[in-house]
Amino acid sequence: MSNSELAPADLEGIRRTLDDYHRFHDERRSEEWVALFVPEARYVVHDQEYLGHEGLWRFLVERRSGAGKHINGVPLVTRLADGLCSAEVDYVGYRRAEGMIVVGGTGRYYDRLRRDDDGRWRFVERRIAGALRSDRDIVEPRTAEVTTGRPVGGRA
Repeated sequence: MSNSELAPADLEGIRRTLDDYHRFHDERRSEEWVALFVPEARYVVHDQEYLGHEGLWRFLVERRSGAGKHINGVPLVTRLADGLCSAEVDYVGYRRAEGMIVVGGTGRYYDRLRRDDDGRWRFVERRIAGALRSDRDIVEPRTAEVTTGRPVGGRA
């Protein structure tokens, strides 16, 4: 393993933190969610910045609405120094709307994480760049039409 590579156990710990971020948020496990961040963390959501654990609690009060489900893509993790890394990962967020499950948001997380003394990887900074951020950005679902390759009303 070179100095630029992460140990398999570190990669697993980083992935666990990335996954727990969604699990704890979606399941409203707020204390566990906030504990994923170092006390002096910086959390940037689109155009809002939240600093430290106090700011994270403010985010939860201000922004949390109906239950949803978030899913991560495969993260790109880069070792910055011993116990410090950066990560980028795409996400999709789903929500309920009028009895259906719809995409509520997509985007990418840009992270810096640190391995703390207890071995847990925590967010030093998480910045969210979203492609869809509100209902007006969402394309409503449409009924799909199956085409046969034959002209409508014509002969095959």
